[in-house]
Amino acid sequence: MPTPITNVTKQLTYKTPNTQWGTDDSLGKTATVTYTGPDKLWVFIDNDTKKISPPFYNTANDGDSIPVPPGMTRVMLTAEVQTDLKVMAMLQNYLVTEPVGFTSTEVALPNGTIWLDRSPLFVSDIHDVDTVTYNLETSTWNFGYRISPVTWEDIINARNAKLTASDGRISPDMPEALKAQWTEYRAALRNFPVTMGRGTGNEVEAWKCQLPNPPVV
Repeated sequence: MPTPITNVTKQLTYKTPNTQWGTDDSLGKTATVTYTGPDKLWVFIDNDTKKISPPFYNTANDGDSIPVPPGMTRVMLTAEVQTDLKVMAMLQNYLVTEPVGFTSTEVALPNGTIWLDRSPLFVSDIHDVDTVTYNLETSTWNFGYRISPVTWEDIINARNAKLTASDGRISPDMPEALKAQWTEYRAALRNFPVTMGRGTGNEVEAWKCQLPNPPVV
């Protein structure tokens, strides 16, 4: 019969990078959250990659007795250890409060769109199963920071696709008002890298960029 879950409430303080999607934490920024959830979790670590292989288990799943898959090592995490708790909070971000002093600030970008700047960053904003590894020899966690999934190359490719998709949308017999909208839209796409400071000291990070939407016909 599964063992009932023992929930605990623990405070977690962790380092954050200087900026979202950054890897430099030289400013010494930290965040503090409250975790309320299972006091223990069991995860399986891939012996080759040293990464967590989902899913994870708690006492109600009999996590301490589930057969270990080939090539894996079972590791128990306890909320009493801050590094373990950080992994637990990352895996169960729905059990974690907003960081103390959390704010979401609207930042106007050069093309008129709005970026929501969130600070401090959540655990799941900066770590995931691809950036966290476990040293099987020393029984310690190593925390790498997540990097942006979007690059300027992605933005340029998406911009080019939108330009291609809008080729031929302007016709001589089109109402002038609609023609002007498509002309403005295509110009905004062509000028997008310059507008966002691509290649300059004022370059807007790719992950903040939102390409223009086509006219609604």
